Amino acid sequence: MNNRNNWQRLLINDCACGCGEKVAKRFKKGHGRRRPVAARLMERVVVTDGCWLWSGAVSTNGYGRIGVGGSRLEQAHRVAYEIRVGPIPEGLHIDHLCRNRLCVNPAHLEAVTQAENNRRAALEPQEHLGLMTGSRPA
Repeated sequence: MNNRNNWQRLLINDCACGCGEKVAKRFKKGHGRRRPVAARLMERVVVTDGCWLWSGAVSTNGYGRIGVGGSRLEQAHRVAYEIRVGPIPEGLHIDHLCRNRLCVNPAHLEAVTQAENNRRAALEPQEHLGLMTGSRPA
């Protein structure tokens, strides 16, 4: 019983992530990175007159990547769309109207079928696809 009382005395602070749990230090283990994904997303965006360019991690196919829900990675433009517009309807893909894979501006993103996305991609020259032209922001 004495060990339990000693342990409870150590739990004097509220976890800084806002969960309300009592902790001995600043965060409960694993809670230190619990910042809203929207805030983390915008920290990695360079806003220009048109495109909002992703400056964080980029996959080999040229799309921005952001961690959500622990160790799971998602495409940054899909996360931006879901935050600003809403859930992506089942069976639809997100098309970059600006043809820039690094753009996360919701005004430049549209939910379309895979067939429509492929049709649009065939109409546009591939040199407009962000990383392919080296137009990644510093």
